[in-house]
Amino acid sequence: MLGSNSPRTLAAMDNLNAQVDIDAAALFGWDDTALHGELLSNHGSKLNRRVGTVQGISNIEVAQNSARLYATWIEHQFKATKMRALVGLYDLNSEFYATDASGMLIHPSFGIGIDFSQSGRNGPSIFPNLGLGVRIRQPIGQGGYVQAAVLDGTPGGPEQPGTNVD
Repeated sequence: MLGSNSPRTLAAMDNLNAQVDIDAAALFGWDDTALHGELLSNHGSKLNRRVGTVQGISNIEVAQNSARLYATWIEHQFKATKMRALVGLYDLNSEFYATDASGMLIHPSFGIGIDFSQSGRNGPSIFPNLGLGVRIRQPIGQGGYVQAAVLDGTPGGPEQPGTNVD
């Protein structure tokens, strides 16, 4: 508890994200192909650690301050089957286990569940540590689809926080 003579410190954090999407047909002549690139910068005073809660109070705080290459991939659609294949640094939480609440609220309670968040040695391929992955999506019926992904099991290895690929 802070008393009247206790020093006060500023709690701050940032989340800067720059994205670019490129139509590879227009740029390189690669039909039905898209390129996506992101840069991500996160810094802060580690409020979650200072508060000492199990779950934290902010879902955008990172353990290691860094600027990094983030979700960066190439996706191709195969004309005959309409199947789409994506390869690159992939955020599992962008298409799997994404909820309406997690898109609007930053408290960890509304993000990915503990069943996924505690998987692997460094968690799954989600913010802020992404791993290499492959995702396929096959349309079925009117507006439906089936998709699957295979991802790096230790994104941003525990011995190298702040990196994407070991």
